[in-house]
Amino acid sequence: MASEMAPQLGAAAVVAIATAVLLPEFLPAVLIGAGATLVPRLLPGVGSTFRPMMKTMVRAGFAAFSTVQSLAAEAGEQLQDVLAEVQAEQRTRGEHGAHPGGTRGPEAGSAAAH
Repeated sequence: MASEMAPQLGAAAVVAIATAVLLPEFLPAVLIGAGATLVPRLLPGVGSTFRPMMKTMVRAGFAAFSTVQSLAAEAGEQLQDVLAEVQAEQRTRGEHGAHPGGTRGPEAGSAAAH
């Protein structure tokens, strides 16, 4: 049995190393997937119990991912709105000669000193 699994384990190791180097944020998912495929082969009696648990974990992970994805999209939209407002304010200040900080230019500083 071990000799049958050697190529699969080698391929899994290559994928895990490549994922760890190139896309480390996906490493937990790769490890879970590898465990999901190896556990039933290593422990045949566990397969019938393990599959429903694995489906539940995948379903929960997918729901969490979807929620985080929508929250991130909403946060991104809000950030874009704030950025657009700031850019509009800067254009308006530029049209009226205002400088950041509320002064109207070098003469405002010299007038305040008198």
